[in-house]
Amino acid sequence: MTRRLALLPAILRHPASLVVAAFALSCIGDTSGPGVARPGRFQLVPQFQNQSASGIVPVDRIHIVLRRPGQAAPVLDTTIAIPPGDTLVDLGLTVAVFTSSDTFSVTVDMLSPPPASTVQFHAGPLTVVAVPSQGSGAPPPPIPVPMVFIGTGATADSVAFTVVPASVFTSDTAFLMAVVYKSNAPVPGAPMGFSTLDPLRVTVLTPASTGATAVRGGAQRGAARVVAELPNGKKDTASVTVNLLPAAVGVVGGAGQTATVASLLPQPLVAQVKASDSVGVVGVWVKFQVTAGGGTLSADSALTDANGRASVTWTLGPGSGTQNVRATTPRLASAQATFAANANAGPVKSVQVVSGADQNGVVGRALVNAIRVRVADSLGNPVPNQIVNFVVTAGGGTVFAGTNLTAFTPC
Repeated sequence: MTRRLALLPAILRHPASLVVAAFALSCIGDTSGPGVARPGRFQLVPQFQNQSASGIVPVDRIHIVLRRPGQAAPVLDTTIAIPPGDTLVDLGLTVAVFTSSDTFSVTVDMLSPPPASTVQFHAGPLTVVAVPSQGSGAPPPPIPVPMVFIGTGATADSVAFTVVPASVFTSDTAFLMAVVYKSNAPVPGAPMGFSTLDPLRVTVLTPASTGATAVRGGAQRGAARVVAELPNGKKDTASVTVNLLPAAVGVVGGAGQTATVASLLPQPLVAQVKASDSVGVVGVWVKFQVTAGGGTLSADSALTDANGRASVTWTLGPGSGTQNVRATTPRLASAQATFAANANAGPVKSVQVVSGADQNGVVGRALVNAIRVRVADSLGNPVPNQIVNFVVTAGGGTVFAGTNLTAFTPC
């Protein structure tokens, strides 16, 4: 009686690549002569419902069962561990072979890591035949192994993004969330994969999870599509706008105005934030701060609009002269824009003696010191270009240059 042993030094690439099983057939106990090895081979090629499935669901073991046709008991039932980080697994399997082309029924399961250790992908039973070959000849054509996802969410009918940021800046990180549904009911814990159709605009930092992913903005502005995909092929696509970082802050309007002290300037202060390509940057905060002259702003900061512009109104401070406001953005601390305004004094409110009062002199002779007065508004600011008439009201005497024009002096 002839009995052959088959050694299967199979190779499995984790988890979606080629499985190759090679039989080494040897004649044992053949009365016709010494045992002569006759190789026979078969190839198994796993095929997933979704080509991305193998990267979505982690597996760390492969369970393989071989049965002969019509027999319930397996001739091989073994589980092979996939070492962490290893993508190539060498399987040393041995079964008994009685003919040169034995037929086997094969099932393959891929299991998730502990503690769950559940079957995530299943294939079979499939029929395979060890075909004899001579020498190092090519193996027979590969046999497709349809790996079906049977884990959590296998029967889900949709996935939908629920949290999508409107935009993300270059080098910044944004977070998106998605939910898996079956008959409009959420499926908790269902695995999903994330990818982008626009790799120059965003990089997916979390390619697989159970509901959330992080993306980093790239160097190219524009809409970036992010895809959430289930192992069964269901998917959804969201769009995130990528904006370039601020490169400059400038004045667009509102500078160089003139108004009365403590009054509202007629035009708002408008600053614009631009990127390196001179396009306005939307959605960044611009901080406005009074740096000279006092006064109040309608807001200390404002968000840029679609053109990169932000604006506030400015009520001048109480002091006459030049007043300043500075505009900056936290995203570009080295840049600033300055708005200057000229504050004029208000209407004349008072005339005050500055010097020359209470002098003693000789009748008929001029006093030593000239008489000086200060014309001011209600806030005490000097009012220039005002005509001041000096008139003797008691005791007689003569006023030289009795009419004068005020000049702007701070005192």
